Formats: sequence, C-alpha cells, structure tokens
Amino acid sequence: MTSRRAGRQQPRALVWAAACLCAGACSPDRPPDAREGAAPAPASPAARSSFGADDAEAIPLVLFDEVPDPVLERRLTLHLLAQEPGGRAEFSRTLRELLPERAARDSALVAIRAIVYHAAVPSGASEGDLVPVAWGEWIPLEGWFGAVGTGRGTGHRVYFYHGMPPEW
Repeated sequence: MTSRRAGRQQPRALVWAAACLCAGACSPDRPPDAREGAAPAPASPAARSSFGADDAEAIPLVLFDEVPDPVLERRLTLHLLAQEPGGRAEFSRTLRELLPERAARDSALVAIRAIVYHAAVPSGASEGDLVPVAWGEWIPLEGWFGAVGTGRGTGHRVYFYHGMPPEW
C-alpha cells in the first residue's frame, strides 16, 4: 500500500496504516457507521467517557491559522500546533474542551473543524515537517453541510479522530 514518487517508495502510507491499526481509525465519539447529517445514536457511558480522556491532561496548543470555509458561511477550520507530545486521550480532551470554547467566543459560527499538528524535526536539523496527529469537529446535528438557517440549530456534537484523518 505504498505510493511511488519518482521511483522511490514513500513510507508515509505505511506509517499511516500502522498508526491506524495501533490507535484505531476513529474514536468511540464517532462510530465508523456515523455519517454527516445522520441522527446521532445515544452515547453509551463508555463513549461519553472517551477512553479515559476525562482523566487526561489537556495539551497546550498554539493557533497558527484560521481558515473560513470558502463556500459555506460561518464554518471555520483551525490549524493548531501541539506544544507537547500526547496520546489519544490527551488530544481528545484538548479538542473536546477547545472546540466548544472557541464556538462560545463567536456566536455566528455554526461549525468548526480543527487539525492538530506535531513538529517533526529530525535531530540536528533546523527545519522539519508539520505532521497532523489529531482532528476534531464541532458540528450541528445537521452535519457540516447541513442547512442550519440563521441560528445554530438544535444542538452540536464534538467528534475526535486520532491516527488517521477523517474523510473531510
């Protein structure tokens, strides 16, 4: 499942596949069969606890870009840099707190997505790559693309993804 560019194997696909197998493709916050616009299933106590995220420490993040959706009004994507390494539970707690707080600061927003990056700098190098490690979204029950009228709609959900990017 590797891709080839200029005759060389690219290990990224293998890294993503291994991360997916080890960490899981999505959290219990969003079951694999959940689709945008579908009615949410009632959360079980295990899903609400979000695999220990309630006990985990939040990770400090630095916002480095806010991108309004170019097509849909009142939707925003945040690009954040993790200041410390963290695992699934820490990123889940951080995003479950950050997204509703950000929405509370701007009542015009109806949906927010966030991508958390880790700076991968090889030892001895002065530059490196930003590697996405976690994703989250605060979306209305109607979904990212759902029509929500002039208000925020009837409610919102927070989804968290770790190890493999969502299908946005």
